[in-house]
Amino acid sequence: MMKRTLLAATAVAVAGLVGAAPADAQEYPDYKFDLGLFGGGSWYSAMLDDNHLGEGSEDVRFGAGWVTGLQATYWFTPRFGLRAHGAYTERPIKGGDEGQQDEDGNLIDDVNLWSASGDLMIRLTSNTGAKFVPYVALGVGAKNTNAYGEQTIPGTDGEVGTGFDPEPGNTFYLAEEWALMGLAGLGSDVRLSDNLAMRLEVGDRFWDAKLFSPLTADPEEDVGKVINEIYGQVGLHLLLGLQEPEVVAVAPAPPAPAPEPEPEPAPEEAIRVCVIDPAAPGGIQMVDAIYLPETRDTMVVVNGTRRPLSATLPQVMLANEADWFVRGEPLAMEVAPDYTLEYTTWQSARMIEADELVYLGDVRGVPVYAAADDVEDVREELEDLRDARADNDLGEILEENRELRGEVEDIQYLYVPLRPTGCVFQTVRQVEQVRKK
Repeated sequence: MMKRTLLAATAVAVAGLVGAAPADAQEYPDYKFDLGLFGGGSWYSAMLDDNHLGEGSEDVRFGAGWVTGLQATYWFTPRFGLRAHGAYTERPIKGGDEGQQDEDGNLIDDVNLWSASGDLMIRLTSNTGAKFVPYVALGVGAKNTNAYGEQTIPGTDGEVGTGFDPEPGNTFYLAEEWALMGLAGLGSDVRLSDNLAMRLEVGDRFWDAKLFSPLTADPEEDVGKVINEIYGQVGLHLLLGLQEPEVVAVAPAPPAPAPEPEPEPAPEEAIRVCVIDPAAPGGIQMVDAIYLPETRDTMVVVNGTRRPLSATLPQVMLANEADWFVRGEPLAMEVAPDYTLEYTTWQSARMIEADELVYLGDVRGVPVYAAADDVEDVREELEDLRDARADNDLGEILEENRELRGEVEDIQYLYVPLRPTGCVFQTVRQVEQVRKK
């Protein structure tokens, strides 16, 4: 029954913490003080284990069960506060050898457990006027254990406590004294109204169990383990010292100026655009397009429908996308075994009229152009050779046609495109002919 009570209290607290993230739409006034009463349950780790009892005996611990108490908090800033926290419960001590337990499985029926701590409260959000305000609690205080049937502990200098036998012939004494205690908790305040909140919290109260055994070499040596009291609790808090929001005088807004008449949209412009297209005659085509000044878009009409020019462009590899260009290397074209023509970039990019250039073929995937006057005699032959191939690789075309190769070798300047439109080219100049020996 006690375990079910603890699990239920913890489940309620954890469920509240999970939901305590988003701020509610309603704004609640902040406050300076809160007073509250809480209830919940606790589970306790072992105070004696196999190191004290040997194997075969159940660890000795306080039985899980209810806990109740009072809290008072002063918030000295919206994010930080100090809390006085007191808790009480009455728990049995369980475990040890079955033959030493009573009919309820207890070694001692009732032990009063008192807790008192001062806790630093740290809110995890600055919006303290929200419905959910999560926080972390870190505290230090004391724990007192007081069982019935107290007596002087043998071998000690007047230490008072209660004895119990977890196994035959092995007596331990639980001292009646205050022990240093720490507290670490995670919780959330849930505003129910301006003056009332529900507080959900889970955490750990931990302290050294003051246990003595006359069988040890030093009977005054504390042999108990550190106990972790894992708790979950729910409380109601009265909120005091509400902070009224500051009243800010707001000057009336000046009258809105009369709307200015919207400018008339700029008229559309009919333009012609240079498009790099190796499949077109000469490798370049001029496309009729429509420029929209309002949006700066360029449109073309395809099957009676306007489409963005960019969506209709052919797939072409540009020079500034090629690895050799990016690395600043020459454009190398192998035109025969062990024979390579190399071209390096020359001057800056410039626009060239479409009818001034002729497409030769591709070099390393990039279309290459020459001045129309430089290839006037071999232009038709080049086009026929490209049409007869599955690709437009210029190096392979020249390798198969030595006479045509000689014509191209004599051309000092070639041109590679930098943009898909606009006829913007980079000039490359032949720098050397390389023959491998």
